[in-house]
Amino acid sequence: MTPDDAGAAAPSRPLLAQRDFSALWWGQLISILGDRLNYLALGGLLLAHTGRYADTGRSSLLLGLLGYCMLAPVLLFAPFAGPLVDRWNLRRTLIVSDAVRGLLVLLIPIVYSATHHIGAVFVLVFLLFTCNVFFLPAKSAMTPELVPASQLLAANTLLSVAGIAATAVGALVGGWVVDHWGWVAAMWFDAVTYLVSVVSLLVLRDRQQPRAPRPETTLASYLGEVGQGLRVKNS
Repeated sequence: MTPDDAGAAAPSRPLLAQRDFSALWWGQLISILGDRLNYLALGGLLLAHTGRYADTGRSSLLLGLLGYCMLAPVLLFAPFAGPLVDRWNLRRTLIVSDAVRGLLVLLIPIVYSATHHIGAVFVLVFLLFTCNVFFLPAKSAMTPELVPASQLLAANTLLSVAGIAATAVGALVGGWVVDHWGWVAAMWFDAVTYLVSVVSLLVLRDRQQPRAPRPETTLASYLGEVGQGLRVKNS
């Protein structure tokens, strides 16, 4: 029975009382909180690396490069991620993305401690945000498969509220954590939040609905889907 069928057969339970949606919501709340700590931890890393921004010119350059490493994956890969995610198992995509993100966050303090080279950290940050490019569309596509259509708007609202709440708490708490415990501790905490998200996603039942058979994928058909997505975004 699909979520829509269930919703038609009986009144829908509150969203946070539904096991699958609740697991997704709590996992994302904690994961996004870790993300916000990660941003501040990266700032703490640059602060330590530059001697508290002693060289303002070099510090400004590194801050700009850090921002570019966060933004570049979206600019480079976002148009191509959607058609790929549409072909993949969504639950598996979410689990793998969060597991890889957790591993990359763990590697940041390890690699920096071993090399004291900020370039290696920027490579890891680039890969981390590349995972985000695949995680976010998979999460958006997953929600309609977890809840009845009548609750989809409320589900998306609750997920947005989770993001807002995590951002607010992360901004309030993150600075204190980095200042008192250091950027490395904040990174470890962020990695734990990704692990929590992975566990919550493993709780989800794989209820992905059967999709209409696709013709054989070719480079031309794939690029056609990419172009169609770009036209929709620009319209």
